[in-house]
Amino acid sequence: MDVNDVIDGILRQEESSYNEGAREGTDLGRTTGYVEGYTFGWNKGWEIGNEIGFYKGYATTVRNHLMTEKSNDSPSTKKLQAIEQLLDFLATVNFENVNSDALAEYISQSRKRFRQLFPGVFRLTQNDASTSF
Repeated sequence: MDVNDVIDGILRQEESSYNEGAREGTDLGRTTGYVEGYTFGWNKGWEIGNEIGFYKGYATTVRNHLMTEKSNDSPSTKKLQAIEQLLDFLATVNFENVNSDALAEYISQSRKRFRQLFPGVFRLTQNDASTSF
């Protein structure tokens, strides 16, 4: 056996080990990235769904309460109309096909409309107001 053959064998083994390590690292990176991305998306989706669900639930409860009142005064009628408009708006988003800009705008509009209609319900903290999507 020639010395060059031994050196070539060592170099081939090194290259083979390098390629195998790179392949394993790439596979692990894909898997880890997928899991992290899935977890982040699931958590962010839960936050958004929780917020929109709160708006819908609160508005629906107030609407039902106003509808059971016996008074026919105009403030209740105007409030009911505003609540119906909010509920109609909240029903417009399609969570199956959204891009981040459209979703961010939808969340922003939902917050504004809810706060206008129910100003005393809660106050957003600085962290909540600066949430990015």
